[in-house]
Amino acid sequence: MNLIWICADTFRNDHLGCMGNQRVKTPCLDRLAAEGVLFESAHAEGLPTGPERLVHLTGKFVLPFRGWSPLTKSDVTLAEHLNGLGYRTALMADTYHIFKPDYNFHRGFDEWRWIRGQENDKFVSADINDDPWHYLPARTRDIPLERKHGRGEDFTAPLRQYLKNVAARGEDEANYFPAQTIGEAMRWLDDNRGAEPFLLWIELFDPHEPWDPPPKYYDMYRNPAYRGPKIIAPWFHSMLAADYTPEELEDVQALYAGEVSLVDHWVGELASKVDALGLGDSTVLWFTSDHGTMLGERGTVTKSPALRNTLSQPIANVPLIVRHPAGPKGLRVEELVWSPDFMPTCCELLGVETPPTVHGRSFWKVTEGDASAARDHVVTGWGKRYQYVVDAEWCFVVNNGVEPDELYHRETDPHELHDVAADHPDVCKRMAGLLAKFWDDAKSLEP
Repeated sequence: MNLIWICADTFRNDHLGCMGNQRVKTPCLDRLAAEGVLFESAHAEGLPTGPERLVHLTGKFVLPFRGWSPLTKSDVTLAEHLNGLGYRTALMADTYHIFKPDYNFHRGFDEWRWIRGQENDKFVSADINDDPWHYLPARTRDIPLERKHGRGEDFTAPLRQYLKNVAARGEDEANYFPAQTIGEAMRWLDDNRGAEPFLLWIELFDPHEPWDPPPKYYDMYRNPAYRGPKIIAPWFHSMLAADYTPEELEDVQALYAGEVSLVDHWVGELASKVDALGLGDSTVLWFTSDHGTMLGERGTVTKSPALRNTLSQPIANVPLIVRHPAGPKGLRVEELVWSPDFMPTCCELLGVETPPTVHGRSFWKVTEGDASAARDHVVTGWGKRYQYVVDAEWCFVVNNGVEPDELYHRETDPHELHDVAADHPDVCKRMAGLLAKFWDDAKSLEP
């Protein structure tokens, strides 16, 4: 059995059509869910991009131990594990964070291809097409730096770098990052026919900021009456939703929706390629994300917790769709599953042992009706700063003294608009106890 893993950074679960979104178009992922299993309540563990990649690669918890950091010598990644079992392994990625110096996230892959130029990747040095003020309102200059990502005086530098990186791209969709990365993955599949078993690991940075989709995807959602700038990198304008006009915020949401539909299209191209090559009967397709983002919820824009704790369902509840040749078709799983369990679940699907270094456990038997294979609660966090504990009934937001802790009822308040912590101190105490037990249990684990 082969595995194709696809992680699309910053992809909100509630933007999937199969999750009930009637505005954003995701026909390819909806079809993949109809051909496999849709896990409605998958949750991340350690945020953001770098820490959660460690979780994905190793099946380990990171919250109790580390944040942005390289692989350690004692870590065993899925690629290393499968490579040792005779799998051919390949990494196709435009997520530049995984190629940070000395991080070694490409360890264990026989081949890896890095599509350069995303976000602040120092790819192009020439000062070309790098005027950020085409993409920011003039009043951005007047918004205090503490409300901008990075909070530095030169707050537009990452946006300028991105604009230099894509200066020669034009509007041809083939030159956009998802098309390039999926294109490389499809070429790899063509070039490696007969290489089974294999692991093909794909990292898409979209729909992470900048939210800069091809015009045809933006046009699907934009208000044609809008005349303001396309704020493609909103956290350099402000992370505070109140700093946007209603029209600007609507356009930011349209840009993000366009990114989601762009990613959906290219995941669909990959799935079609797998089937066209006759690999559908021997290949697991796995689609997920590391976290979501905020589009005005909790008074914030983008995921950053710099202004307040953004942990919530739009951030923590990640998409998870798994198509297994012999697995269920069109099954929806509402039980909680957790990202440290992704890697060991992949091992079970491939019929191989899980490395002893793993902290998680497989949840696949939940698809066979065994609810005990799921988690009764999950923990997501911004390190030790903020945490978020979810069980079957409640979402508990841990603010660690910055603000009072919050409690939301999942069934009656899915958008987390009505904090009922004061009405349910017993529930808050129990949820806080689950978090305390998580920290305590981690003491017996090897990081």
